[in-house]
Amino acid sequence: LNVLPQKNGWFEHHDLDYSQVKICKQTGFYAGPNCDNTTLENAPRSMKPMRICPFHKRIYIEAGEELAVCSYCWSGHQTHQNILSYPPDVNYYLRKSGGITSRLPKHNPSCPVGKEDGILSIIYPLNNANVYIPKGFDGGYQPLIGRYASQFPNREVFWYLDDGFIGSTFSKSTKLLKLDGGKHILTVVDTEGNRDRVAFSVTRN
Repeated sequence: LNVLPQKNGWFEHHDLDYSQVKICKQTGFYAGPNCDNTTLENAPRSMKPMRICPFHKRIYIEAGEELAVCSYCWSGHQTHQNILSYPPDVNYYLRKSGGITSRLPKHNPSCPVGKEDGILSIIYPLNNANVYIPKGFDGGYQPLIGRYASQFPNREVFWYLDDGFIGSTFSKSTKLLKLDGGKHILTVVDTEGNRDRVAFSVTRN
């Protein structure tokens, strides 16, 4: 960059090479119907198209309350709002780095279908991963650190390994897993019944 001309005007701008596109200012994707904060930017006509913003969605809130509702549980007095809704794993890393996370209102607990989507996600081990576990200095095998992300990190989460209960954690997103070689299934479930499951295999030296 240091060898580029320092004066203005060295790059000739051809308006015919660009078109204006509407961009979501919070995520940088093409603005979708639920993006409230947008801007118009010039983009090269030959650029590879981006995705429409997948992180803004419309939810319905019961009037006078802070509960999300759906067609199964609203009373007819609900209002709607557009919110920024990152997946739980994105929110996890944003929290770790001090970034701004999205916040979802709790769904109406009296809803007959208990509709909460995208609340809980196992981020390690990955699904279908093959994990190598070495021996420690004492000659024993090291435990694997299981890790999950949740939109509600203060809920208690119950851990199951190969369908056997191995304990619970509260406000803590990790748990030590002592594993034999071979195939395993890890499941996490929170107090509202949200769950995630991954299948993985372990190789020990």
